[in-house]
Amino acid sequence: MSNTSPQYYDLIESAIAGNKNDLRTLLQQLSSNDTKSQNALGIASSTKTSNAAIPPKSSLSVSGGNGVYSVNVTPAETSGAGTIYHKIESSPVKGFTSGVQQEALTTANNVTINRTDQKLFFRVSSSYNKKVFNEPTLHGQSAVSSGLVSSAATNNGGAFNQTNFATVSSNLAGSSPYIQVSGSGGSLSNAAAVKGSTQSVLPGATLLNVTGGSKQFVTYNGSNYTLHSTLADALDDGEVPVGAVTVGSGVSGGGGADGGNGGRMTNV
Repeated sequence: MSNTSPQYYDLIESAIAGNKNDLRTLLQQLSSNDTKSQNALGIASSTKTSNAAIPPKSSLSVSGGNGVYSVNVTPAETSGAGTIYHKIESSPVKGFTSGVQQEALTTANNVTINRTDQKLFFRVSSSYNKKVFNEPTLHGQSAVSSGLVSSAATNNGGAFNQTNFATVSSNLAGSSPYIQVSGSGGSLSNAAAVKGSTQSVLPGATLLNVTGGSKQFVTYNGSNYTLHSTLADALDDGEVPVGAVTVGSGVSGGGGADGGNGGRMTNV
C-alpha cells in the first residue's frame, strides 16, 4: 500500500470489505483521474475515446477540371499540437447518404483526386490519433464537376489510337438529299468504334435536311449524330469522330471496313 495515495486508503479497505457504494466511488475517482491524464497527453483513453483531444475544424476548398479534383485543406491550427490527419470524403449527394468514397488518411493539405466526368460534394474531418475525428467540414453548397479529360491533356499518340468501322455515304436522289451511317452489315447496320482498348457501338442512321454539294463532318455524342460544316467544329472533346462526306460526290467517308485513317475525317 506504500505507493497508494492516502486519500484512497479508507475507500480501498471499505471496498475490500464488500461496501459496494465505496467500491463504486473508488472506481469512478480512478476513471476520472485517468481521463484527466489522457486529455493532458492529447491521446484517447483505451476505454473512452470521447474525451480525446481533436483539432479545430479545418476549412476546405475544391476545384475541378480536366478529369481532376484539386482539394485544399486549411487547418485552423498549425502550431505544435501534434500531427493532423485529414479524412477526405466525396459523395454525389450533399447529405453523404450514398455513394460515399473515402480517400486514404493524409497529412497533406493539398490533394489531387482523379475522377473523370463526375459531380461530387466533398468534406473533410481531422484527427490527431487517426481514430477520433472532429465534425466534418463541407466544401460548399453545390457539387463540383471534374469535367472530361481534354484532348490537350492526353498523350501525343492519343488522337491516333481511335477509329471506327462505319461507312458514311450520301445520296442526292429525289428532292431530299441525305447522309447515311452504316456498318459492314449493309445499309443502317451498326458499326464498331474503337478507342484504345475500349470498343463501343455506332448505330446505323439516316441524317436528313442536308444540302447537296456541301461537305459535312459527322460526329456522335453517345445518343445522336451531329453534322458540322467545318473540321474544327467537329473536333469537340464530347464528340466521337465518325467521318466526313461531300453530299452527292459518290465518295464515302468514315473508317470503313478497315477502320483506316482514324475515321477518315479529312480525306474528302
